[in-house]
Amino acid sequence: SADWIALTTYGNPQPFIEFFGPAGVTAAGELRVTADGAPFWLNSIDFYSSTTKIPYVIEGFLNSAQMFAVSDVIGNTFGAFARRSNPKADVPVQEIRIRLSNPSAACCGNPMGVDNIVVNR
Repeated sequence: SADWIALTTYGNPQPFIEFFGPAGVTAAGELRVTADGAPFWLNSIDFYSSTTKIPYVIEGFLNSAQMFAVSDVIGNTFGAFARRSNPKADVPVQEIRIRLSNPSAACCGNPMGVDNIVVNR
């Protein structure tokens, strides 16, 4: 969901993916990551926001059953990337869903995204 775009001029390192939240609106974006049905383990994800906190939810599924759900809010990183390790990194999954809420300020829009989705197979 959301209008995700790949930026080849920015990242940790380049490239990275983001979506834009218009001024005064809380936009939501979701990514789904799979390995063509094969199991894998999620280690960590780097999150980014230019001007806001980063509310996120990560869910892992195996054979359509939810194996874990992790949610948190990262404080304002002021345009820096924030790595979050998966506390359930020992749990195999076939799909992860990453949901971000982008609460843009009334004055201006905000880019938000992810980089370095680290998995093991």
